[in-house]
Amino acid sequence: MSKTKDKQLNRRKKLLIEPKFQIGFLMHTLSGALLSSAIFYGANRYFFWRFADYGHRAGLPATDIFFKFLQTQQAHMDRIFLGTVVFLCCTLTLYGLVYSNKVAGPIYHLRNYLKAFAKGQTTGNLHFRKGDLFTDLEPLINGALHATKAEKTNPQKKAG
Repeated sequence: MSKTKDKQLNRRKKLLIEPKFQIGFLMHTLSGALLSSAIFYGANRYFFWRFADYGHRAGLPATDIFFKFLQTQQAHMDRIFLGTVVFLCCTLTLYGLVYSNKVAGPIYHLRNYLKAFAKGQTTGNLHFRKGDLFTDLEPLINGALHATKAEKTNPQKKAG
């Protein structure tokens, strides 16, 4: 396999290619998930507190089976809730990393392409990876860069 092909394959496997953007994206995503989780956790706590309050208002003694049942159910819900939050955060991190790569990838490739184009190291077209976002920019960027290059090499042919 050629060195260029090998390098291209390795780059496709790397999900964190624009760390500043992608980590920021993940932090915002996880912050939203954790804030939502905290709100649901508070609502869950309030729900069980209200049931315990109903029991106290009904005159049930603190040793009543009702309160033991509530404590057991609350502990069970806390474990389910914790597992759900961990699963959600792991899933959102993986999804966020993959999705942010589809945004960061075109920026990464565009930046490298423009650097190479400015140095005259490439004359070919810009190509984004399959599945990347913003692929509609490829023909616009290629057209603009190649029109600019053609104008610089042949200044008599100005667009009218």
